Amino acid sequence: MAKRTKRARPDYLVSPTETVKGGLAIPPRLREEAAKLETNNDYERARQSILNLTGTFSRALLGERRVMPLGYVEPDLLTILVCSVLHRTPAKRQLRETAALRFARMNWRALDSLPERIENIASEIEHINRGPLAPERQSGLGPAARNFHEVPGLMRMWAKGLRERIQKFPFYHRQGALPLDWLQSLVNEATGEPHHKLASDLLSAAQIALGKPVTFDEVTLAQYWSRREPDRRITVSFS
Repeated sequence: MAKRTKRARPDYLVSPTETVKGGLAIPPRLREEAAKLETNNDYERARQSILNLTGTFSRALLGERRVMPLGYVEPDLLTILVCSVLHRTPAKRQLRETAALRFARMNWRALDSLPERIENIASEIEHINRGPLAPERQSGLGPAARNFHEVPGLMRMWAKGLRERIQKFPFYHRQGALPLDWLQSLVNEATGEPHHKLASDLLSAAQIALGKPVTFDEVTLAQYWSRREPDRRITVSFS
């Protein structure tokens, strides 16, 4: 009898815990399914068909797989959404954490509170600048030291801009939205159209790859898009 060889674990399953420093709190079932989809050629072609229509920023947000410090790979955002759609799993937390880690190198909670922390530091700098410890009093710093008093104002302006950008980010609002709402809205924003045919091809390829019955088609997605209730309509922006 031939000796059975042990198959290597998918990269997504290398992490010994569901949540690690710098990683995402992705349910194990979704992580395992994402690993299966990554190795499926039909799914990858469907995924690339959508990503090829996106701009640089939205492609990075939706399509990049992130290599973590421990050497394992986090699924891309589009695949997380697809797996969430198949299970109707709330996806907002995973989406926000992915975006925060990818573009700010911190978790969502830290990013959301960063503007306030910057404003607090600006107030502390302002207080120091009024006393004997003011750095502009130090010799040898060059002409730029004369502008140190402007730093707190610039920091507050920077914090205000960051807060507004965070609040415009796709995943800041809409706690009750379903994964399919997110998928359609993000594809629409990233490509300029909802592309129901491409989206249905993506979902169908995922279902086939995972051994599930195919339940999505272009007409079904188009009808869902046009009939969504007002409280589930999502406005997202990549600009």
